[in-house]
Amino acid sequence: MVVKGKLIMANQNRQTDIQEFLSQKTFAVVGLSRNGKEFSNAIYNQLKNAGYSVYGVNPHSAEIAGEPCYPDLSSLPRKVDGVVIVVPPILSEAIVRTAAEAGIKRVWIHQGAASMRAAETARKLGMSVIDGECLFMHLNPVKGGHAFHRWMRSLVGHMPLADHHTTQKADT
Repeated sequence: MVVKGKLIMANQNRQTDIQEFLSQKTFAVVGLSRNGKEFSNAIYNQLKNAGYSVYGVNPHSAEIAGEPCYPDLSSLPRKVDGVVIVVPPILSEAIVRTAAEAGIKRVWIHQGAASMRAAETARKLGMSVIDGECLFMHLNPVKGGHAFHRWMRSLVGHMPLADHHTTQKADT
């Protein structure tokens, strides 16, 4: 679709969806790594440092970096407001289905976990979906290389759309 002279993907993320996701209080990060040096761990730590309540999910570890870790979303001690998925793309759709079964309405499929099937499944299940975005580009304060990437994406028009763009008819 073409809107205001720009090619727009039909499933492009919207700024308000991202803001709504980040306005929640409790998250699970699925794919937390035992080695501690993966994006999933950095996301987990950044969310905790920003004041969110965060649960790690890894089926192979009961504890990571001194924090409890849960084998799956149904094992969490309480229902979370959203799930950040940071697993290989081939696993993302199954995580989306598990989240839906647990009554979780919001998923953020991190850029390294992005899968068209997972995003389509989430939408069909009535979930709010952020697909293929790096959480660090949106979780304030945006720092370091992510601040530079955010600026570059803004410069070339690749940041998520404001809502008023998504409702306009395509130019002819």
